[in-house]
Amino acid sequence: MSYQNEIHTTYTLLEMLKYKRPEGSRSQVVFNMKFIEPYFGEPDIHGNYIKVVNKYDGSSPNICFAAHHDTVHDEPGMQELTVKNEIVTLARDETSNCLGADCTTGIWLILNMIEACIPGVYAIHASEESGCQGSKALVRSKPDWLQHIESVISFDRYGEKSIITHQ
Repeated sequence: MSYQNEIHTTYTLLEMLKYKRPEGSRSQVVFNMKFIEPYFGEPDIHGNYIKVVNKYDGSSPNICFAAHHDTVHDEPGMQELTVKNEIVTLARDETSNCLGADCTTGIWLILNMIEACIPGVYAIHASEESGCQGSKALVRSKPDWLQHIESVISFDRYGEKSIITHQ
């Protein structure tokens, strides 16, 4: 079985959730190399990963799916998880300040969509938890990159209890 075929497993999502990834941390770099780069290759100069999966007729997609690869963790490294009744939480004695699931699940979804050849422009941004730096830099450096995009679906949320419903 190739590495990319493993992305569909729950085990892989759980492994991804273990990484605490404040921007610029070693654990973020390792996460990106292990999970994102096999699908996207190297990031752009700003640390963003962009991949285009064309429509079945070869034409350019008009939808963008977005996530980010940094988390709001205070410390880099790994965290312990507990799974009970199919619900993932931090381990009881874990001192982490968050699960990091908002965009980790988004990245996992994006990787699965790419593997399933779902047409789209896929963007995994850098440094979003510190003021949307990756996405702003991408728009500044390539302002026309989204001209043909009609919709953007961002796998993110605001705060602890929200979900993005429009952009």
